[in-house]
Amino acid sequence: INLIEFRRDKLVVNEEALKIIKEIKENIIIVSIFGKERTGKSYLMNCILDSDERHTVNEGFKMSCQSNPSSRGICIWNTPISKSNSNEKIIFCDSNGIYCGNVYEQVSGSKLLALVLLISSLFIYNTMNDITSKSLNDLELLLHLDDSIHINHNGNSEISEACPKFMWAIRDFDLQKLSPKNEEKMTSDEYMEHCLKERFGGANKDEINMIKVNFIRYFKQRECITFPRPLDEDKDLIILRKAQINELEDDFQNELRKLKNKIFKLSKVKMINGKILN
Repeated sequence: INLIEFRRDKLVVNEEALKIIKEIKENIIIVSIFGKERTGKSYLMNCILDSDERHTVNEGFKMSCQSNPSSRGICIWNTPISKSNSNEKIIFCDSNGIYCGNVYEQVSGSKLLALVLLISSLFIYNTMNDITSKSLNDLELLLHLDDSIHINHNGNSEISEACPKFMWAIRDFDLQKLSPKNEEKMTSDEYMEHCLKERFGGANKDEINMIKVNFIRYFKQRECITFPRPLDEDKDLIILRKAQINELEDDFQNELRKLKNKIFKLSKVKMINGKILN
């Protein structure tokens, strides 16, 4: 269900979704996913929502929620999920809207990213294949967060206090990178940190390097998880939507379980200035 839509230069709240949230008495954990269209965001979120891993991934977030310009914004799964061994509730958000063509949607996209960051406990950034200048350039809005978010607390204005934990989910990527120092295999986190700290020397180098600086500044808590292809053969990707999760590649299932564990067991409520976000 749509929570937030944007129409020209304004974000509009869907009252039906707001009513669902207001009826929740427990503390809320918001897990959001962000990124370009057609990179498998909705599919990944539906895999997370499938609790027993035996269903086909054809229920949950729909592609129509992404593709209709009037629906761009934030969609939520309309049933809060209980966190393991806790009375806290998790709301899943599928967000979109920063890659649209006209100026009104670009302005609204900046506001949308700021809003998603402010309400989220865990922010999943979904990209394809590798961390490149292209995937970093898609985070260009990080250069303008200071214009959208202002934190005033004891004279300190630091956006990182309000930013959520960042999880970079890299899709269709088999991590076989070697460490530049000792030629040992990198972990996913080490690979991300290497990409963030390595200075870029190509076109738009100043902008890309500034995005990296802001990324490290804003997201003090950050992790990376790499997902190989869910099915081995290219031809099988056509029937991916009909496949059950336990029919997917073992390595994909293993990474999915890691992500689910981080969400359902380790995620925490959002705290700003020592207070729980209601």
